[in-house]
Amino acid sequence: MVSQTLDALGPSTTEDYVVGYTLHIPLLQLFRPSETGGWRVDREAVHRLVATVAEVPRPVLLYLFSTHFGVESQIEAELARDPKNMAVTVDGPLPPDRYYGIPIYPWSVARRDNELTHRREEAIGAVAEAVCALPRPAQQRIVGTTILGEVHQLFPDFSAGMGFDRAYRITDYSPVSVEGFQRFLQHRFGTVQALNAAIGAQFESWQEVLPPGRDIRSDTLRRFEEHLDPYAHGIVPVSGWVFDQRQRQPTIRVLVNGQERGVSKARLGRQDVAEALPGLGTADVGWRVDLDVRTWAPGRYAVEVVLDRPGDLPLLLGVREIALVDRAQSTPPPVPPYTRQPFATDDPGVRFAVDTPKPGLAVFVNPLVPWWHAFRALQVRDHLQHFARLLDKTCLGERPVFTHQIIPFTNPGWDSTRFASEASLQPGHGMELGISLYGEAAMGASVQEWLGQQRGQPVGPGQASFFRRYGVTEFHPLRPLEAAELHGVLQGHRAEGAQFVSFFLEPAHSQAPVANWASFDRRNTQYGSDRLYTAVQGVLAARNGMQTRCEGVERRAIRPPDTLASRAGVPYSNR
Repeated sequence: MVSQTLDALGPSTTEDYVVGYTLHIPLLQLFRPSETGGWRVDREAVHRLVATVAEVPRPVLLYLFSTHFGVESQIEAELARDPKNMAVTVDGPLPPDRYYGIPIYPWSVARRDNELTHRREEAIGAVAEAVCALPRPAQQRIVGTTILGEVHQLFPDFSAGMGFDRAYRITDYSPVSVEGFQRFLQHRFGTVQALNAAIGAQFESWQEVLPPGRDIRSDTLRRFEEHLDPYAHGIVPVSGWVFDQRQRQPTIRVLVNGQERGVSKARLGRQDVAEALPGLGTADVGWRVDLDVRTWAPGRYAVEVVLDRPGDLPLLLGVREIALVDRAQSTPPPVPPYTRQPFATDDPGVRFAVDTPKPGLAVFVNPLVPWWHAFRALQVRDHLQHFARLLDKTCLGERPVFTHQIIPFTNPGWDSTRFASEASLQPGHGMELGISLYGEAAMGASVQEWLGQQRGQPVGPGQASFFRRYGVTEFHPLRPLEAAELHGVLQGHRAEGAQFVSFFLEPAHSQAPVANWASFDRRNTQYGSDRLYTAVQGVLAARNGMQTRCEGVERRAIRPPDTLASRAGVPYSNR
């Protein structure tokens, strides 16, 4: 199946590319009920999966998959009945959910003393043992491993609760997590008195320091440090979308009381806008500016959003008044007088919306909240790191281990604090960066800028100061590309250090309807997936002739190929 599917794409090796595949190994699907009760690893299933490495003469990435997305295994329901395995909000353990028809199990990332961790460890051990028993030539086809998949903190209403318009319920508030947070602060500050001095609190002991989790607008607080909402850490996003028929990637400026506080290009992906307004012809219209209000004095502020129009007055897109409220909830003073710049207020060639903040937003900054979010981010990183280290003493430890993470910032309407994944996206944890890229992010511009910001940041003695390489674990531009443009995109990623680019394909022999909307397939017209399949074929067929057909495509300087160039991926069938 794998060989036929990849053979249909074209040559397995060209001057620029090697075509391999991703072997998807769903860890919890490897368990069967034991004859004596409990569960056992199905060794036959493990060897059947691993045999693919020996039988397919192509490079392969092993994907040791086990995230909150269900895999239709019998053991999942039993694990979900144990609260120790589940993520916990202030209201208690999160129940199973569904995401576009797929079961969601909000597994905990806060603890590893639970059966879920033991079962994952057991399955990883069985897979590593089988892989390391393969003949050496087969082992050498393995170019790396991706660990677990998209790992982050969970929250209710997973399919629609990623933005700022839902009740703010995050994880993890289990007793293990509360104690861990107290130890985290004690390590950072040494004494509770030092913590008090830093955040203006009056705790008398570490036991009194509880994670923030109550909203001052609706809940009774015993002390201000309990307050939590999407803005309590002191960052207020100003975001929206704009389409200007006369300019591509127009510039948005955010002014506060007449003074510029941030600039953004309208280029981020807003697939919701593209689907609601297909006549725009693009989804790359989103923008966002984050206002850091932690040092602002209490009071009311006028936030003006304007669109630059070369040769004309800026266009005023909207005005939002926000109020920064002190601990005592005193009535904030009004917006002070300021000189307002001249703006145009109408332009029939511009369509837009300012989504956040909502008018009249009151912001209560709790200095304890950034520390809570930092701790939750470390929980995510440490969780991934634990499972990656299991491979160190096996033959798989000889090869790079990649994460398989989402990067929330490429979606301007998402609240990244709900995910708390930033520590796993930064250097210094011993894993290679693996990221899933869709839409504008797949094309590379915003991701290249973000990678550039990571570089040069010291992360500790003896550790690399930046990601020298990364992998694109899922790739879909969400629009059709011709071969020359796709080649330019892939080469742009390679210039930035990408080792592979992995996308979904349907088995070549399959006559069944395409179930995965993201599959590159001639039968799948969603988001130009049929044309993307043809573009991949064109890229591989062009070989050395692609340079002459790349005129007009923005190119970055290309460095010599690394050990692994770009790779197409095909997920192994769960069935």
